[in-house]
Amino acid sequence: MSSGNNNVNTKLDFDESNPKPASVYLGSLKEFFKETAPNATVEQQSRLNNLLLSMIQMNHNIFKNQQEATFRKVENMKDAVKKFEEKTEEIKREILQGPREAIHEELTELLKKRHELQDQLSDMKAACSSLDQKMKDEMVNHQEDMEKKAKAHRAEMVEMAAKISELQEKLSS
Repeated sequence: MSSGNNNVNTKLDFDESNPKPASVYLGSLKEFFKETAPNATVEQQSRLNNLLLSMIQMNHNIFKNQQEATFRKVENMKDAVKKFEEKTEEIKREILQGPREAIHEELTELLKKRHELQDQLSDMKAACSSLDQKMKDEMVNHQEDMEKKAKAHRAEMVEMAAKISELQEKLSS
């Protein structure tokens, strides 16, 4: 192992209570690769880029699945609220026709549950909105990062092509 590689920091700081975006860890992985394998072939670099892209796609799929699950929960909450509203209307009709005191207690309890469900539904909508914004921000950051990487990769390819041409000229002379 060369002495230059002895200075490579392979420890990432993981904080479960405040996780960093995946792009931080992917960037660290790419930097570690550059530091430990500065003479990597184009194929090796391409494999790393493909690995990073698959990890990003996997993260995107996880966010998408979480968002879909949240939307399903919201739909279930809407159904529950609707059922409680229907039950409330039924109880209101019974109040007009039957023993008022027992029905009034049941109606009060159902109204309380309805308000709780409506509060939960509001919380779920806020969570969906927050998750949606986070996903949009991650996608924008990811897109910018990928454009920068693509630009840097193209520049590296041009530089490598120039070096190859230069070496071919030296070999032919």
